[in-house]
Amino acid sequence: MRIVVVIAAALATQDPRERPMEKQQEADAAHVVFREEGSDFLGFVKLWEYVREQQKELTKGEFRRMCKTDYLNYLRIREWQDINKQLRDVISTLNIRTHTDAAEPDRIHLSLLAGLLSHVGFRATTTEREFTGARNAKFMIAPGSGLARKPPSWVMAAELVETNRLWARVAARIEPAWVERLAVHLIKRTYSDPRWDEKRGAAVATERVTLYGLPIVSARTVDYARVDPVVARELFIHHALVGREWTTRHAFFHGNVRRMEEVRALEDRARRRDVLIGEEALFDMFDARLPVDVVSARHFDQWWKKASRDTPDLLTLTTEDVIDSSNGPIRLEDFPDDWVQGANRFALSYRYEPNRPGDGVTVHIPLPVLNRVRADGFDWQIPGRRHELVESLIRSLPKATRRHLVPISDHADDFLRSHTPKDGPLIELLARRLTGAIRTTSGGYVDIVLRPGDFDLERLPDDVRITFSVEDEHGHPFATAKDLGTLVERFSGQTRTAIADAVTRGADAPAALEQRGLRTWAVGTIPKQIEARTGGHTVVGHPALVDDGDSVSMRIFATAAEQATAMWKGTRRLLALAITVPRKQLERQLSNDARLALAASGMGGVDALIDESLLCTYDQLLRQHGGPRWDEAAFADLRDLVRADTFYAASVVIASAAQAIAAAGSAARKIDGLRAEPLQLSVDDMRRQLRWLVHPGFVTSTGADRLPDVARYVEGIGVRVDKLGGDAVRDRKRMQPIRRLQDEIDDLLLTCPPSRMRELLDVRWLVEELRISVFAQALGTPGPISEQRIVRALDALTEG
Repeated sequence: MRIVVVIAAALATQDPRERPMEKQQEADAAHVVFREEGSDFLGFVKLWEYVREQQKELTKGEFRRMCKTDYLNYLRIREWQDINKQLRDVISTLNIRTHTDAAEPDRIHLSLLAGLLSHVGFRATTTEREFTGARNAKFMIAPGSGLARKPPSWVMAAELVETNRLWARVAARIEPAWVERLAVHLIKRTYSDPRWDEKRGAAVATERVTLYGLPIVSARTVDYARVDPVVARELFIHHALVGREWTTRHAFFHGNVRRMEEVRALEDRARRRDVLIGEEALFDMFDARLPVDVVSARHFDQWWKKASRDTPDLLTLTTEDVIDSSNGPIRLEDFPDDWVQGANRFALSYRYEPNRPGDGVTVHIPLPVLNRVRADGFDWQIPGRRHELVESLIRSLPKATRRHLVPISDHADDFLRSHTPKDGPLIELLARRLTGAIRTTSGGYVDIVLRPGDFDLERLPDDVRITFSVEDEHGHPFATAKDLGTLVERFSGQTRTAIADAVTRGADAPAALEQRGLRTWAVGTIPKQIEARTGGHTVVGHPALVDDGDSVSMRIFATAAEQATAMWKGTRRLLALAITVPRKQLERQLSNDARLALAASGMGGVDALIDESLLCTYDQLLRQHGGPRWDEAAFADLRDLVRADTFYAASVVIASAAQAIAAAGSAARKIDGLRAEPLQLSVDDMRRQLRWLVHPGFVTSTGADRLPDVARYVEGIGVRVDKLGGDAVRDRKRMQPIRRLQDEIDDLLLTCPPSRMRELLDVRWLVEELRISVFAQALGTPGPISEQRIVRALDALTEG
């Protein structure tokens, strides 16, 4: 490295006091060429190179004259060169090798910074020109420096001179990371906010590094294990193993999670919040099993790789480990998962939310077997709640009787020791058991006569009585009640599965109801309703044709509304199978542009579009001709009527669908071109609208009558994009009321009964017209539209 004593460059210039002011100005102008942006030191390096080059090229006299012309002090330069030579001689005696390559600026600055650590300063904000230095000194860069006009955030100075204020002379831009590297012996590190970082799998803290009070690093996140491994280990155990804030594949970890969840569920069953072991006890358990050097997930993985081979179950917690037995024993078998009754097995669930619906034990009964469920045994509750039930029954007695049955807990224990559900109904046995001479607390006896009716069941807490939930095949409840008989009567014959099973297996069921794979009308006359008897109840079924895609079948439905929906689609499919359509002619009506747009849409190509358009056409023609037929002759007449109009109607539907798909492709490309972050809400809204309008199956779901409007709605999206520009605020203001209406209607669509679905969809399409009136007025709407009109229509629909 070339040895350059940069600080000596200051001595190479003539003393300004030895020159008149005009000469000083000329000297300053002459030396501007040696300024280096970001560093006054590098300017001196350039001056050193310049002097050496001139000295090689000029004679001694010419060199003296050049120094005078350039306002350089010849004697100072000789002193500078002598010092340089002396340093080289010293280095050579120390066997330090030098080279002739130019030193990198950063290496020069690093070398100088090592001796100027107390002359470092930084600016707190970019608007300030004053620097804060070591020990809170305040200084500014001297006006003659190349950094005075645009001072950097961090600087070092060769000297700090105080005149009217403290000035930094000969300065250079530095990086604070250099200071931390060079001043390891001087900097102070402080740590705060130790915390668990789940992503790192380790404890971290915020590190602050200062030098003479200067914040070299303000807030850096570092691993806390190298600062305080004890606390880091505690955080690892608390958060990763106890708090389960850890993403890992270790089998023991997930097994422990399952066991703790099972015990936590047991707390709901036992109606206690002290079953699961406390976090401190769990911490102590892991603390005793982990080595002291396991302070993070990385350290754990390294240790566990070997430890798991020697002791694979070391960290596996058993159910007994995570149950706190200090608060009283608890038996898992007293809180079963199922209720067994003969050949039937019903799932049990537990909920511990006092005074809330469903609090306590719930038996889940599938609707098809509801009529086969007996009330026998449910009055005894599960074993784990039986003692509480008996106590509650005794407390429900009149006060005059109850006061002789204290302590109540002892009477409950005595009864349960001698009776089980096999002995008979609980209330009858309890009344019989408590009847007779009862020893009082005073030592005497009193005769008590009890009847089952003396127990006031209305006074029992809801949680001690079993709740019955009647559910569909997917576990969705139809209703819940405390009285099983009420549910049996209410839901007999009203579930599709139960009705279909009863009707199709009934002795009087027509054989045609079981047919599958039909491609022609081969079912004779379909009855609108059929009845069967099962379990003492009359089950009513509604048969209908069902669309199976490439054929139709017959199924039984629970309600007339389900029957009507299925019959419509089944008739539509049967028409599609019975009518031959010239598909090639329909395909030739699509232009090349339409074909390209269809190919890019991802909706299955031309054949898929024709199939869907034909179904949409049959929907339209079915409505025109009065809907489905229920016998073979009437269906044949319907088929002939539909066949006559199919080709023309399908041509119109295909053209409208292709136009909508092409418009959707254009709108999607425009939306994709919007990249600005402030436009994201508008972009998301337009993409959501486009997905609702044009999607696989949209032709059939939209319907032939409304299909031409879809292209207009999609074109409105493109107009909105064109108008949007960068005014995201205006677009969002227009969008918000529309989105509120749309979200409200979409929520209603999820719960709307089939009988009101078409009316609600009509209101939903009004939202699309409102979008046209707000974002693309030039496209026009069929009639007046406003937010208030939609609100009124929605109110009328919900109130109706």
